Amino acid sequence: VVRRHSSTALTNAQAHEGLFLLPLWRFIGKSRVLVTTRNLPKTLLAAAALAALALTMWLMPWDFTVTADGRLLPEVRRYVFAAQDGIVTAVLVDDGDPVARDEVVARQRNRVLEKQLVELQGQIDDNLARQNANLQQLRTIERSPSRDVDPSQLQSEIVRLKQEAASLRVQLEILQQEEANLEIRSPIDGKVVTWKVRDLIENRPVRTGARLMEIADPTGRWELEVDVPEAKVGHIVRWRQQQTDEDAPLEVSFILASHPAQELRGVVRRVDTTAEVTGDRGNTVRVVV
Repeated sequence: VVRRHSSTALTNAQAHEGLFLLPLWRFIGKSRVLVTTRNLPKTLLAAAALAALALTMWLMPWDFTVTADGRLLPEVRRYVFAAQDGIVTAVLVDDGDPVARDEVVARQRNRVLEKQLVELQGQIDDNLARQNANLQQLRTIERSPSRDVDPSQLQSEIVRLKQEAASLRVQLEILQQEEANLEIRSPIDGKVVTWKVRDLIENRPVRTGARLMEIADPTGRWELEVDVPEAKVGHIVRWRQQQTDEDAPLEVSFILASHPAQELRGVVRRVDTTAEVTGDRGNTVRVVV
């Protein structure tokens, strides 16, 4: 008897729990308590308060603050690049060292360029030797004419060798300029700001255009580079689009890690149009203040 009654009860319970939208029916059933005679005034008061709050938030929007990490950097900064493929044989500066414009900060070595210079110098020497031999032979013929050698042929060969020598000298000038570029120079007056630059590039092979170090001028103006998460930069873009004056300043307040008690202020100068991956912060857009 107990088993039969238990089986019937379990079957009914399962059928009840399987009703369509049962949680919704339960909520509606419980909400009837809110509109009873005793609770109706409280329900109306709460609904009015929520409506008033929503209306206030709509009519009086609150300022939205976007927070992000950034870096305070000198406005005048330049990267130093490798002009040739080769090995950085010497780094003459270290991080924090002051440098002057056109000062040599590193040296490279390019073995391929060295080989080309040696071969070209050999061609120039050979060309000069042949010119001298032909000139000597031409002078000899002029003193003692010979039917075996045509002076006009010697003169034509000398002209050809001089033209070839001119072309070789142009090639030599180009290679010498490339050799001079192996001395890496600072593009501006300033300080080296690349951390442990010797450990990074000394005695290491680099390709043409590789970034070797960064020079910054700390005596000039400074700017703040902020990495705003891509999901938040839309608020900044929309604010700028809503302004009737394109030059309307968007004020920024920031705190330096070295002076946490002092709040500084600035204005947004530029917002990059592309996002980039910044460490573990994911996609960020650079904003310059």
